[in-house]
Parts: sequence; C-alpha cells; structure tokens
Amino acid sequence: MTFARGYRFLDHTADVGLEAEGETLEEVFANAAAGLFAMIAEGPVASVEEARVEVAASDLEELLVRWLNELLYLHDTERRLFSLFRPHIFLGEKTAPSSFKLEARVFGEQTDPARHGRLREVKAATYHGLWLQRRGLGTSGRYLIRVIFDI
Repeated sequence: MTFARGYRFLDHTADVGLEAEGETLEEVFANAAAGLFAMIAEGPVASVEEARVEVAASDLEELLVRWLNELLYLHDTERRLFSLFRPHIFLGEKTAPSSFKLEARVFGEQTDPARHGRLREVKAATYHGLWLQRRGLGTSGRYLIRVIFDI
C-alpha cells in the first residue's frame, strides 16, 4: 500500500484518523506531521520561518503522540502552520526512562486566513487506536502509523 502524499485520512466517529507511511522512522513521523497540517489548513503553507522541536518518550508510539501534540501546541500558541519537517529520532536503551528522543527543525509561516482558508481545530493526537508498525524486510520495508486526533 502506498499513499500519494505519504499519508491519508480515515473516517472515524466524531474524530479524524490519519495513516502515514515512510521508509524510515523520520519519514513516517514527517508524513504524519504533514497530514496533520493538511487537516488543519485548506491552502498551501510556505516554509519561510523555522522552529525547533524536542520531545522525549519511553517508546515510539508515545514519541509520535508527543511530537504531534508539540506541533499542535506551537500552532495554538504562536498561530503558526508548518509544511516542512526534518525530524531526527534517537533510539536509546529500552531500560532508560525517556530513552526515545526526537529533535526536529520545522518550517512554516504565520496563519493567514486569506491564503489558508478556514482552519480546522484539532485538539490533540490521542492514544486511541494508535499503532506504529514496520512491514516488509530489508530495504523494501516500510513504517506505517495510525493516529486518531480529537477535534
């Protein structure tokens, strides 16, 4: 299964689901973020301002939710939209707390209703129905994620 833009939306009762894919963890996390902001804004978003994001978690699923929720926090508090995502994921030892870390450079711009249209409110990425899988072997393997957003 291949998604045209690296992500696709899912029907979900009262919420919105998103599936994303990528050849690497970084690519699938970036595609999930791109899908999130495609869900929020109707129009194109320029990549003219940079922000940095850092999150840590005890496993990859929690890291994904924290990543997406940190992006939502920046959107909500700074009224910014993002369109380009450069995450780097550090896989630590499983026995250490917060052993998974993500550091990212993200690019976007301030919201502009004239260009971005009516913005959809997304409250949070949730743990409901959340999964992250690796399918396939070797270089033909792909990461797939599913996340449900509270709207």
